Amino acid sequence: MLAMIKTYNKSIKRHRLLFLLYCITVGLLANLSVVAIPIAVPLNVGNVAILVILARLGPLWALVCFAFVTYPLPSDIAIILTIVQVILFGFYINQKNSSIIKISIAYVAIVFIANKFLLPEAITDNQISLLTFTSLSTALFIWTIKATNLLLSLYVNNEQLRKQSLQHQLSYRVGLYTAIPATLLITLGLNGVTNLHLVKQMAYYQNEVNELNKNIEEKLKNYSNKIETIAKLTDIEVTKRILMQLVSQSPEFISALITDTNGTVNKFYKKDINDDRIAKASVADRAYFYEVKKTMSTYISDTFTGRSLGEDQLFAVSTPIIDNNQFNGVLQLAIKLDSLLEVFNLPNDSISHRILIDNSGKKVWGNNISGDVGSIWIRPKHSEPMQKAFLEKSLFNPLEPIIFSQDAHHLIISNQVGATDWKLYFFIDTDELTLDFSIYYLLSLLLITLILEISVQFSKRFVKHYTQALELLVDYTQQWDGKSTTKKNLNFTQSALEIDTLAHSFVNMQRRVAGAHHAIISTMNEVKLLNEALEERVEKRTKELEQERDKANQLAAVKARFLANMSHEIRTPITIIKGFTEQILPNTQGEVHNALCKIEQNTLHLQNVINDILDAAKIDEGKMTIAEQTVAIIPLLNSLSDSMKFLARTKNLTTELNIDIADIEHIITDPFRLKQILLNFISNAVKFTPKGTVKLVANITNADELCIAVIDKGIGISDQQASTLFEAFTQADSSTSRDFGGTGLGLFISKQLADAMFIKLHMQSELGVGSCFSVTLPESKIIKNLTEFSKNEKKIEHTTPDWKNYHVLIVDDVEDIRELIDIYLKDTEIAVDFAQNGQQAIQLVEKSHYDLVILDQQMPIMDGFTAAKAIREFNKSIPLLLLSADILDTEPHQKSPFNKTIAKPFTKNQLIETIRLFIVDNSISTKKVNEEDEDELTIEYLHTLPNVLLLLEKLVKCEDRTHLEHELHKLKGTSACLGLIAISHCAANLHNLLKERMIKLNELDDISLAVKNALKEKE
Repeated sequence: MLAMIKTYNKSIKRHRLLFLLYCITVGLLANLSVVAIPIAVPLNVGNVAILVILARLGPLWALVCFAFVTYPLPSDIAIILTIVQVILFGFYINQKNSSIIKISIAYVAIVFIANKFLLPEAITDNQISLLTFTSLSTALFIWTIKATNLLLSLYVNNEQLRKQSLQHQLSYRVGLYTAIPATLLITLGLNGVTNLHLVKQMAYYQNEVNELNKNIEEKLKNYSNKIETIAKLTDIEVTKRILMQLVSQSPEFISALITDTNGTVNKFYKKDINDDRIAKASVADRAYFYEVKKTMSTYISDTFTGRSLGEDQLFAVSTPIIDNNQFNGVLQLAIKLDSLLEVFNLPNDSISHRILIDNSGKKVWGNNISGDVGSIWIRPKHSEPMQKAFLEKSLFNPLEPIIFSQDAHHLIISNQVGATDWKLYFFIDTDELTLDFSIYYLLSLLLITLILEISVQFSKRFVKHYTQALELLVDYTQQWDGKSTTKKNLNFTQSALEIDTLAHSFVNMQRRVAGAHHAIISTMNEVKLLNEALEERVEKRTKELEQERDKANQLAAVKARFLANMSHEIRTPITIIKGFTEQILPNTQGEVHNALCKIEQNTLHLQNVINDILDAAKIDEGKMTIAEQTVAIIPLLNSLSDSMKFLARTKNLTTELNIDIADIEHIITDPFRLKQILLNFISNAVKFTPKGTVKLVANITNADELCIAVIDKGIGISDQQASTLFEAFTQADSSTSRDFGGTGLGLFISKQLADAMFIKLHMQSELGVGSCFSVTLPESKIIKNLTEFSKNEKKIEHTTPDWKNYHVLIVDDVEDIRELIDIYLKDTEIAVDFAQNGQQAIQLVEKSHYDLVILDQQMPIMDGFTAAKAIREFNKSIPLLLLSADILDTEPHQKSPFNKTIAKPFTKNQLIETIRLFIVDNSISTKKVNEEDEDELTIEYLHTLPNVLLLLEKLVKCEDRTHLEHELHKLKGTSACLGLIAISHCAANLHNLLKERMIKLNELDDISLAVKNALKEKE
């Protein structure tokens, strides 16, 4: 519901509220002038405001406008037709196939029915009047739509305004701003003319009523004065003679009588009638007696036929006889009604009906169509007055409010006659008034339509004189090519100061632009000559740079080849020395043991120096790789502490290990590179500390980051020295290398590695006091609660493998290397064959089945890479492992035939762990492991998997592809070793999918289900 309201209604803004207020004001003013009588069609042009608001702002806004604009409308039918107009206009603007003709036809039908049932009978009984009302209402509706469309064409958005010409905008605006007040004046004029016509008609008959009323009152006053005089001056005991004189005064006087206090006639006189016939008769039931007795004032009675006085209609004037302030009877004078009615003149008026009624409801006088005189007057149907009076507070009506009959056939004027209860009614037909008002309405509608059209047309002609000058100026600008001045002159038939100023400014600008254009052309010609000369120089210089580039590429290739050869020639002997030393060292003692330890230490030192040099070269070539994985932090710190103790022991330094890392158990990092950075810090701390303590500190910062720092009390570093400390081949000063040794590459490599792993490296130092070097890992690289999983991994990864019945081929041209590998693999019971070059390897692989082939990179006759490619041509599934001494290329690229590369020098554990990736360990095979031990290990491993799944979800949300790939690879291999085939299969699918795109969170559902099923089975 709320969405629908927002869709069809504009939001509330200040300019929209102002527009609404403007429309309400204009519409309210227009409808205040609507003619408010039931026999006239209301010219409610103010409804245009409602339709404009509906189209511009929406239904809710239109409802507010409707409440105000329709408030002055005089009748229910006017409000109902306004509602119909709004509904039909809503269809008109929202339906593409609607037109004014269609909605006008619908409006005619609705209006005809509404008028038939809601208008008074004066309209509905006459088909012509009904059709006239319907036609006029429809004409107003069509005019309203036309006016609304005209207004809507002006109030459009900025984009639509840009598509309208200035002449169109100005002419319609000026026309409308002229037509709106004119329309308001016309509606007010229609209201005035209609009301004045009606008031004039009513004034005519009201004057007649007043004249009649005046004449009647004068006669009755004369009658009353005569009997009141006699009642006050005459001696009641001798009244018969006085009564005779009274009756004789006027021929309309019929009789006179005097009663006692009880209403019994004492004296009576009527010409030619003996008073004995009426004497002693009682008239106590006559109103002329009891009303006088009750009010003690003169009374004019209703009409009556006198007892024994003939058939004439009479009325009586009676007054009380007062004696000593006491009621002593009544003096009554009977008068012919005809004599009173002589004051009336019945004109031959076909549109008015007059009637005089006494207080008993009998007709005293009137038109013949109103019934017989003397009979009770029966009021015609629907001649009762309407409840509402019209023109009650109108400026145009100085008279009493105008009353219509219920059927609106008549206007009603009613007056009470003098001091009597008699009433005089005038019923005035409204047929001619209805016709007159319809003509006024039609003329007004035609006039406002004509004024609207004339206003627009005149404004067009008026505005055209000025817009024509602007159009000429536009044509002038469009014809200008922007390069030269136009010879055509700007001559305006009618203009204004602003337009002339604009034209002159444009002409001056045209001249300046043309001059600037010529200057630019001249400058461009000069620039072109300079460009040609510059292009020759650039071409010459480009050739020289290409020669220098080729020379640099040759030098770089030579450098790379030199480093590869040097790496191979140095690292291969180091591998042999280090490997054989490790093998025989545990079996020696005494001086031989000490000598071998020194050989091992110096071999390690030599390896570190070579590694630093080659790492620097690798960084320079952009080939340094980072292999991040989940690492247990405590074993890493303990290992660093052991190395620190070992190094500090040689200089008799003390060491401290401070660990305060709360519940952090694992971090995500490259353990080899992180350890390389921290060992460099430790080595430097021991090297540059003559005496004292070296500390290894690990704690949590305020930002929940892990900080690992190495603190010493050594010689320290000055601020000037610290600024260049992380540059290659740089030390604190020139004496440092001489006094302490070193290449100056350690901190440079550490800084590059830290940047590559997105960890922060900090240094604080004070000369002569000591230094603090630290690394800070962000919160995103910290993992908690994976302790048990790490334990299981150690159990699985560090068990001695059993590779009986497996066959491996070792290919290396150095016999010592072949012998060293054979010693490393001796405990695994794996079958080993040897070859001295790639050609021999190909021949052996073609003849025999091997589960793994290990090839050296550089060999005579055929190198390892060529041999591997040849083997791949006839055996695509056999795992191939590369032994490489080239530090610049230790990782197999996409098109490499090798599955894995192991760099020289390598340890026994490194070799075995690498081979484990390709050969299944029989020692943990389901066929050779004790079922009870296997189940215990599997269950313990399964209980760690929920935490692993949480880690996978976290890595997916962070889109950390590197760590995610590592965890899936580890999960795949470990699960396969423990016989959890379903979990391993799901992990393998995810691992393959990750190579193509990032995994989605819902794609972890299969592996989660596999873990749940495995847990249920083991329970």
